Amino acid sequence: MTSVKPVLKRSIKYAVLAAFAAYAAAVSGKYQAVLDGDTLRVGRNSVRLVGIDAPETAQPCVCKGETIPCGRIATEKLFHMIGSNTVVCETRGRDFYGRLLGECFVTENGERINLNRRMVEEGLAVASRYDALYWDQERDAVQEKRGFWACEGFENPADFKKSN
Repeated sequence: MTSVKPVLKRSIKYAVLAAFAAYAAAVSGKYQAVLDGDTLRVGRNSVRLVGIDAPETAQPCVCKGETIPCGRIATEKLFHMIGSNTVVCETRGRDFYGRLLGECFVTENGERINLNRRMVEEGLAVASRYDALYWDQERDAVQEKRGFWACEGFENPADFKKSN
């Protein structure tokens, strides 16, 4: 009788290698579109900025008594952060919708800028509830009332999605 163990070990080994390859992959190029404050199209790839959640495109906020389009503002700010720079995204698999999950970077004046981190640092996105990558940056943005944290009516994007 033939043992199944060597076949099973080989299958597990290849599954682990495939998972690592998906985790370590990178996509780069001129972005084609900023879809919203936490999603880009780089080449033919849709990339969701991992570890953050930006306001939804239609999400409003109340700042100084005035309703402003927080979602559109976050999208525009990400667009301006990228400028004409090449975007490099270090991917970590895919989300439920098939988008690549990644940390995305641009290099400007010799400095490598992490777009995910910058969105949270500037108060334009919140750190993911499920990923501690940017919790410290969010804490600092809240304390210093940067970006949308200066608004009296800023709803967490996840809560906004649930209620709308």
